[in-house]
Amino acid sequence: MDLDFIYSRKFYFFDFDGVIKDSVELKGRAYQDVITKFYGSEAGSRAMAHHLQNGGVSRFEKFKLYMKWFGGEVPQEVLLQEFSNNIVSKVVNSRYILNVVPFLKYLKQLNIACFVLSATPEVELKSIVTQLRINEFFAEEISREDFFTDETEEAIGLVGSRVVGPTIADDIKTGAVYS
Repeated sequence: MDLDFIYSRKFYFFDFDGVIKDSVELKGRAYQDVITKFYGSEAGSRAMAHHLQNGGVSRFEKFKLYMKWFGGEVPQEVLLQEFSNNIVSKVVNSRYILNVVPFLKYLKQLNIACFVLSATPEVELKSIVTQLRINEFFAEEISREDFFTDETEEAIGLVGSRVVGPTIADDIKTGAVYS
């Protein structure tokens, strides 16, 4: 294996769901459960399918869209709270992606700074990473909505970083900006 690829990087940015933990589908089921509770099973199935196609979109944007699709009689705050109440323990108890922890340990030994970037709200993300006791591997856990700006794509390229995860990579390629 050519280790120049690893040594040449100054920073690694990891997406969380589907990169560190196998939690994409379980989050989809959580969306399905919340929407089913308030709008019925057909709406819940549609929310699940949407999440699986749009995993990296924030829950705030998803619930805003779902309210538009299914009617806005339930306040967004209620949907968000219902989702948050159930998701943290499910993510903490989900499986790790194969070999991610040894890779994080290896990067730490090389003194390569790693960051978690996720659509998950930052307070929740930090809680999950702390409960998993993997915070030692990361310089910081950051909500993507707080991270991406017009300068991000250029800055990541200039510092020789590596992006791990399809959602973040897509964001950078497309110049997605979260505000």
